[in-house]
Amino acid sequence: MLLPEPLTAASLVRRYKRFLVDAELEDGRLVTAHCANSHLHSPSFPEILPILLFTLFRKNR
Repeated sequence: MLLPEPLTAASLVRRYKRFLVDAELEDGRLVTAHCANSHLHSPSFPEILPILLFTLFRKNR
C-alpha cells in the first residue's frame, strides 16, 4: 500500500459523527480529521490509539 508523504504521527482521542476523529499531535495540538468509515463506530477502541495523518488538498473541495 502506497501512503502519501509526509505522514504525521498522532493519537486518536475520539471518533464521532461516523467520519470524524479528534487527534492529538506529538506537539500536543488537537486537530479534527476525516477518517474512512470502518463500520466499527463503537467505544471499544483503546484509550489512546496511535494513528498516522496526512494532508490532502483538492481544488474542487
